Amino acid sequence: MASASLPTPATDWSNPDRAQALREFKQLANMWFTIKRVAEVEQHTYIIMWSGKEGLRMFNTWKLTDDEVKDPANIWKAFSSQIEPQENFRIHRLEFQRYRQGVNEPIDDFMLRCKTKAVKCRFQSDAIIEERVIEVLIAGVRHPEVQKILLSRDEKLTLDEALKITRSHEASAAHMNQLSSLDKTSVHAMHTGQQCKNCGTTHKPKQCREYHSICHKCRRKGHWKQCCRSQHRDRSASRGRSQEKQARGRGRSRSRGRGYSHPNQKGQQQNSRNNRRDSKEQHLHPIGPDRQDNPVPTFENLTLGTITVGDVHSNQVSDAERDELFATLNISLKRKPGNHTLRVKVDTGAQSNVLPLRIFKVAFPDLVDEKGYPLESSVTPSQTKLYAYNGSIIPQYGSIDFPCQYADGKWFRTEFFIVETAGPALLGLQSAVKMKLVQVHCETHQEACQIRSIEDLESTYPDRFQGLGRLPGECHITLMEDALPVVHPPRKFPIKLKDELKQELDRMEAAEVIAKVTEPTDWVSSLAFSRKSNGKLRVCLDPKDLNRACKRTYHKTPTIEETTHKLHGAQVFSKLDARSGYWSIVLDEESSFLTTFNSPFGRYRFRRLPFGIKVAQDVFQERMDQILEQCPGTIGIADDIVVFGHNEAEHDKALHNLMTVARKYGLVFNAEKCSIKQPQITFFGCVYDKDGIHPDPAKVRDIVSLPEPTNIRELQQFLGIV
Repeated sequence: MASASLPTPATDWSNPDRAQALREFKQLANMWFTIKRVAEVEQHTYIIMWSGKEGLRMFNTWKLTDDEVKDPANIWKAFSSQIEPQENFRIHRLEFQRYRQGVNEPIDDFMLRCKTKAVKCRFQSDAIIEERVIEVLIAGVRHPEVQKILLSRDEKLTLDEALKITRSHEASAAHMNQLSSLDKTSVHAMHTGQQCKNCGTTHKPKQCREYHSICHKCRRKGHWKQCCRSQHRDRSASRGRSQEKQARGRGRSRSRGRGYSHPNQKGQQQNSRNNRRDSKEQHLHPIGPDRQDNPVPTFENLTLGTITVGDVHSNQVSDAERDELFATLNISLKRKPGNHTLRVKVDTGAQSNVLPLRIFKVAFPDLVDEKGYPLESSVTPSQTKLYAYNGSIIPQYGSIDFPCQYADGKWFRTEFFIVETAGPALLGLQSAVKMKLVQVHCETHQEACQIRSIEDLESTYPDRFQGLGRLPGECHITLMEDALPVVHPPRKFPIKLKDELKQELDRMEAAEVIAKVTEPTDWVSSLAFSRKSNGKLRVCLDPKDLNRACKRTYHKTPTIEETTHKLHGAQVFSKLDARSGYWSIVLDEESSFLTTFNSPFGRYRFRRLPFGIKVAQDVFQERMDQILEQCPGTIGIADDIVVFGHNEAEHDKALHNLMTVARKYGLVFNAEKCSIKQPQITFFGCVYDKDGIHPDPAKVRDIVSLPEPTNIRELQQFLGIV
């Protein structure tokens, strides 16, 4: 087997199912080792290297001896124990029973999903797995004909036979669709071959030579006497019919070139004429030169009891054959009690909603004038210009909004522009998404707002500077097996600070950082406090005994030496501070009671990760590293984050991305400690600018002002500070 260009395996940590990603990574790695003939004692190096930074951080937390590391089985076991959750197989079985084939999902893809899920269900044998997959296939396949065939088979039916039947049916359906598309004939123009009802001869549509002739019987224009359908020469009737014909003429001129011809809705006289037409005339529709490309709707389903409007069909092309999406909305009409529906065509390329004038007349008959147009007082005038796909402007009479609902979803007041067209009502993308008719699965690129100061950043992302953060998941504090609980007695507290302490404890309780404890607890630590740089009181835990009993997770914190090189060439900098960083992590209930502490006002427990506990820095840094991994152009140590770029555009892109990821993970910043778009910043004792790294002058002054060491202990203190 040729292996010169064999690709190296890699772990897809971005996969939501990280356990499945690990299993696939293990399979690929073992195949790679077999092909390359890698010795077993060397395989652990490849595994850790291929697992990337995420895997390396996990590896650094494992307490494996050198001999254990050389065994790849121990590496895989350690990965599995840390990544694979304790799954409940019954939940997987319940989900497995509800699997259904997607509308456009091939049967092989559906079976792959089923078999992958069946592995997690922990069925006792392969025979049981196969039988369960067959049952889900019968229940979930989208073709009723296949279900009937499979249900008619006896207990000897195997999964291979069932798949063969289903694949055969899918292939046949695809072939039938191809044949039906070959048999279709595109009709671009059609002539009925009938005699003209105005002159009695046969000619092309709209080319009657007697269009301007005067009938000697009824004295009206447009036909000869032998073709006149009048029974008598009643003047009043003639005037009424003349006005009706002029109205029809206006309607034709207004709709010409719109793509559809108007359905007949001209009152009782027109309906009586329709009844006298023969069946052939009802199914053959002359198409003029300006209406050759679109099917002609023949009727609308208008039920005036419950008012179902907008149901447009064609005798020539069905909705399914047009590859169009139609939906029926529930609508609420103030002036018409009852249940009303509106059938709309969902157009994801449209930015607005359109209601044809003819549907507006039926739904709101009291809002139109005597000529059939919307009253100015009944619609909202709009300067919005509507454009067709060919770029032409579509005139509109204004807009009207009314409550709409799809299926059993929420009601939304939806705005429709009233347009004179013979097509169906259109529902645009925004309304379709809001009603959950369609889902958008794409990345939307928007021009980001330019950030010049912390005020601009706050106004753009106000939710990232309010309240406390809340990172995903909960933190669990693990105790050593031989740990003995310790209860500390209450400490003495300065009387003059009691009121200030009580106010801070009340504030922390209101923010759900701590909670009152009344029940007995095994662990009770002491309370500690200090002053912040702004003069406020900082309440901390003094868990010296609890720290001895805790198991540390050992996550490596980045150092200046490991991060400085990333800032090379950067010219624009921002520095952000995570607000009360440790408090962004929620403790589970069991760990929360371990942090119980005494105070002059009773016992409290931390609901968020407290300062002082030895696992806090490891847990918080690990969460921060997971967030900043998704943010190019950023570095972070503890709760300080630096955003940098070689120019303003690169910096702004990194800053907006950081705020988006922070919103996703619930990270909140402290605006008072943030510096935005600066030519230089101070970060962990160093100053960074476009020229590189420099010592912080303030730190240098502090070191110079230190007294000269006179003994070993003072020398050690001096070296520790430096």
